[in-house]
Amino acid sequence: MNELFIQLLDIFRVQRVPLDLSLSSSQRTVELFLADLSAHPEHVSADWSVGDMARSCGLGVTQFIHHVRALTNMTLMQYLNHARLDLAARLLRERQDRSITEVSLQCGFSTAQYFATLFSHRFGCAPREFRASA
Repeated sequence: MNELFIQLLDIFRVQRVPLDLSLSSSQRTVELFLADLSAHPEHVSADWSVGDMARSCGLGVTQFIHHVRALTNMTLMQYLNHARLDLAARLLRERQDRSITEVSLQCGFSTAQYFATLFSHRFGCAPREFRASA
């Protein structure tokens, strides 16, 4: 592994590869974090705090929240709930053996009632109706 890194360094020195700042910006870090959050159910359903999320990106809370808003046009909690609801919709279709309460808790919602309220607002029907139509 060390040999590989040394060879890469030699290539960079010889070719003078310019630094692409867009790949190393704090906004790009948040963008990658949000993509990873949505892509992995175990991350979406985790009991996140804003501070935990910001720390995982190496940023302060204010800067992290600013980047989330700029990238998603949502607050952090709106985005997190949006991702959790996407996961819930998928699970309601795929896992008919699980109760709606189980799905809501697996997706990171603290109560099934709160989940049902958000789900109805987002999808225009109750989770039970959504599952029946799938």
